[in-house]
Amino acid sequence: MALFGKKHSYTSFAIARDRFAIACRRFGPKDPVGKPPVIVSHGFMGTQKTTEDYAAKFAEWGYTAYTFDFVGGAPRNSSTGSMADMSVMTEKQDLFTVMDHVLSETGAQKVILMGCSQGGFVSALAASEKPQLVDKLVLFYPALCIPDDSRSGKMMFFRFDPGNVPAEVKLIGRLKISHNYITEMQDFDPFESACLFPGDTLIVHGTKDKIVDINYSKCAYTAFCRNSGAENKHFFEIQGGAHGFSAKHDIVATEALKQFLDGLSEVITVDVKVLKTRTVQSGELRTKYIPFEGGAKSRFFAGNILPGAVDTWKWQGKQLESCCASYVLSGFDLKGQPCHITINNRSKDGRNWQPEVFTDSKALDFINTQQCSAVFEPRKGGPVIHIFAKA
Repeated sequence: MALFGKKHSYTSFAIARDRFAIACRRFGPKDPVGKPPVIVSHGFMGTQKTTEDYAAKFAEWGYTAYTFDFVGGAPRNSSTGSMADMSVMTEKQDLFTVMDHVLSETGAQKVILMGCSQGGFVSALAASEKPQLVDKLVLFYPALCIPDDSRSGKMMFFRFDPGNVPAEVKLIGRLKISHNYITEMQDFDPFESACLFPGDTLIVHGTKDKIVDINYSKCAYTAFCRNSGAENKHFFEIQGGAHGFSAKHDIVATEALKQFLDGLSEVITVDVKVLKTRTVQSGELRTKYIPFEGGAKSRFFAGNILPGAVDTWKWQGKQLESCCASYVLSGFDLKGQPCHITINNRSKDGRNWQPEVFTDSKALDFINTQQCSAVFEPRKGGPVIHIFAKA
């Protein structure tokens, strides 16, 4: 996949679950200082190759990260077993086996679990069943649709009679999955069984996902909050993101992941609509004014951008000197009190933004006492700005 344009170094090894061999890779040092190891799980018909960029990113951030191939998780992978040996529950057992190995190898007390699609569903199940072994949970477009799909008779690209599931269900060509893959999910409620982890949880999902509708993740977020409180639960939408993020969406997703790992919460989400721009040239100095409007929402604040908001870019010749988006939000804080938030979001290169945020809200006063950070999500018609702070 190489979304970040790099070849990654890793150590390969295998571990056993019953009669199967699970192929694994380790990224980064065996002994991370003060950071729990990370296990990244791939999706349906995927392999660890599809998650290695995430593992390499964790290693870059100082974590030891592990990937592995689920037993029978794809037509061709490095673990033993066929797809007829695979189900959501066998994958949960694979993950428990990898967790046991990683905890033993590193001497850590807990791991961070990250899963994509079906691997996200499996990771959520594992964290809900053994929360004492999990430090944080990260779910990218988790496939919590699988139980509903098993009841409907339509799962991705294959069809079957949900009331009369054969011993083996044909996928494409000679590929088949087991009867158990479908039937074990038909009486399963993912929001009651996979959303019980009480620790720090991040869900990231694209708004244009045609395989797993984003509403499944929204329901999962609500269930996590209901079961153990909203203070450490985070939901991050990728505008226009599909199932399996594109390179540009993956960059935004990993930036949000980094904020989560650093213990930050998304306190303000600003939805910008760009208006007609104006450029002024004075000798070598060129200034571009980009007025904008829009709104903002999060569990901390909801409101609108007041008139007069402008993003100012200055070049000296061909050299970009500075950028600053200045605007005021007017709305209501999490206590329902009216308030204003003033934001000056500065950058020297147009990519890395540093917001200065001030508010007259008593409930949001914590923003005034710290340096916030921002994730810039490009989008046609105007970006989405995600502002993070320690809440």
